[in-house]
Order: sequence, then structure tokens, then C-alpha cells
Amino acid sequence: ANSAHTLRMASPSSSFAGNIVAFDSNCNFGGNVDGNVEIFTVAAAAVTQITSSANCDNLTPSVNSNGTRLSFDSDCDFTGANMDGSVEIFRAAGADDVEQITDDRSSSGCASINAVTDASGDVVAFESDCDLDGGNGAEVNEIYESRPATGVVRRTSSQGDACVNATPALTSDGSALAFASDCDLLGENPDGGTEIYTLNSEVLTQATQDA
Repeated sequence: ANSAHTLRMASPSSSFAGNIVAFDSNCNFGGNVDGNVEIFTVAAAAVTQITSSANCDNLTPSVNSNGTRLSFDSDCDFTGANMDGSVEIFRAAGADDVEQITDDRSSSGCASINAVTDASGDVVAFESDCDLDGGNGAEVNEIYESRPATGVVRRTSSQGDACVNATPALTSDGSALAFASDCDLLGENPDGGTEIYTLNSEVLTQATQDA
């Protein structure tokens, strides 16, 4: 839901050099008079509004290495492909230059959130309980990636819908990722504790083990 009633600046993400920071906010830096939650960047004390929308939220940006591209989740409709207002993953290359990466029209109430981008901005990883590939009918919260050559691909496959794969992190070259999960993905987590996993060259490894 739109949170314009509470002033906020949240979810900062920095470029590699730290000279550009993206964040979400409903504050008015000059072009957000309706107080909608938008994505902004700040560089050399100058704030740029990246998104412009109404009665919807743009959240948790992740900026690439040089600060030229970022990903975020939103229930806004920037391209005419999100008229149902579902929470989707978007990528922006500048003010009002926004593309929609995911497209769920199931009306199931699922959401794609917590997008992270690699250094180039080409690879985006995120978590979603939507059936984005036709193989997640149980709507388990899985890890997905979007790559230029393959589009959106599910990277985890969990049994049942009672566990969660969440908060992915990408390496700078986008070749590997880490995430948290309370699923028993390898038969090494029968107690259902929240553990850290890595996925590198299609090899899934449970990195932590806590009973």
C-alpha cells in the first residue's frame, strides 16, 4: 500500500565508488508533490528522481557499479504491462527510463521483491513466490535471476510451500549468488533452520549448518 502518510528515506544502495546512492523515499525533492514512494539517486549533493508514479510504491533499489542502472520492486505500471498492480521487478537506466523485468498476471497476490544487480546492471537476482516460469505452481518463495540471454530463470527448486528462499546477493560479475533459506535444498537442513547457500556454476552448496 502507498505509504505517503509517513515521511521516509530508506533502502540505500551505493555505487562501487560510493559517489552515487540510490534510495526510496516519499519526500519531495522538487518533483514529488504527491508524496508517492519513488526511487531517487543522489550524487554530489544533487538528488534525481528516477521514477514518477501515483498511488503505488517503488521500493528497495539496487544500483550497479557505476551508478548508471538500478533494479527495484514496484506495484506501479510504467509500461502498460502492470495494470493489475502486482509487485514486479523493474530496471531503470535513468529518470523515467524504466523497463519491466517480471510479469505475473495470476491475481494470486504473489510478489517479486528484493532485487539485486551485478556490477554491469545486466544480471538481476530477486526472490518471488510467483510462478514466473510455469514450474512454481505451489508458489514457493524461490530465487530467480534475469539475464539478457535467458530472461527470467528460477534458480532454486523447493518442495512444499512452507519454506522460504530469500535475500539474494550477487557477485560483481553476476556469475554466482548467495541467499538465505530455511528449505532443505540438499538434504542437509532437516531441522528447517535458516541457512546460507551459495550457487556457483550450477553447483548449490549449503554454506552454514546450525542446529
